[in-house]
Amino acid sequence: MPSFPLHLALGFAALLGGVAPSPTLAKDVRSVHQNYVYYDVSGMTLDAIRAELTAKSPPEANGYVSSTNFYYGWIFAFWIEQDAAGVASCRVYNASVSIDIDVVLPRHAAIAAAPPEVRASWTRFITATEKHELRHVADFSETGFALLDALAAVTAPDCEAAQKLVDAVGQDFVDRAMKLGVDFDVETNHGVKDGAILQ
Repeated sequence: MPSFPLHLALGFAALLGGVAPSPTLAKDVRSVHQNYVYYDVSGMTLDAIRAELTAKSPPEANGYVSSTNFYYGWIFAFWIEQDAAGVASCRVYNASVSIDIDVVLPRHAAIAAAPPEVRASWTRFITATEKHELRHVADFSETGFALLDALAAVTAPDCEAAQKLVDAVGQDFVDRAMKLGVDFDVETNHGVKDGAILQ
């Protein structure tokens, strides 16, 4: 039975600007990198394949047969500006967000040699598992994209307060992504309701 643990890593770098008129803002950048990690099975019966899925699942899958893990990173600059009354504020600009998503999946290179019923079961299982994982990929990507907009809107009376807001915003979006993953797995029983089970 597949399951989908989530891992995350956060990072940021902040540059402090001077008190001056607003700079010309560079275009915000969002990037997604998807990495697929495959491990091979070769059993010719369903029992043999199930045993291999359990035995060969790599560490990054945390003992499950498949997983999707996401990592958000962001960089930005702070800019200090003054309004017409001379009141200073600190805001984020030139923000960029990187989204790295690792998908772990089994692969059966010799499935064509298996009996027809085993081939059919494997095809149903791997198709449903891949579809399930791709939903996680989409959810994590969309949440990461929304993080950039939230970071770009951060402003505070001073940059220390702005940094605290950035940290809170980043953690909030990580939590949102994790909740999306957990809720989807509960809804589908980790994809089993959609056919991600070898039987």
